[in-house]
Amino acid sequence: MDAYIVVDSDFIKGQFRVHFFLSSLDLWAAALKSLEGGRAAEWLDMGNGSAIRIECPKSENDDLVVCVEDASSSGATVIVPIAVERNWLQDHRDRLGAALEAWPAEVIENSPGSYEWKR
Repeated sequence: MDAYIVVDSDFIKGQFRVHFFLSSLDLWAAALKSLEGGRAAEWLDMGNGSAIRIECPKSENDDLVVCVEDASSSGATVIVPIAVERNWLQDHRDRLGAALEAWPAEVIENSPGSYEWKR
């Protein structure tokens, strides 16, 4: 699946395209579970490309801190504090569910990280 990672604040605006697999969505589900437990999370970090790191607020008055890296293309890294709504985790779980439902049923994972079209 192709998507864009978008950072848009008063200070900085940027986006880059990412390609991810069904297993990437499983990793996003695990990241959301970590965040729900108050632990930091990483997603898409393959060691040589894009990565998203999220630090949980330390208290109710703190913001979520998101670090987005585009190591393979622009080499840019941006760290942005985000004031999130109370239901932001549920919103992301709902979006994840929609992405999983939209995933083409014709695609099968024949081994970890290897996909092909059903025949």
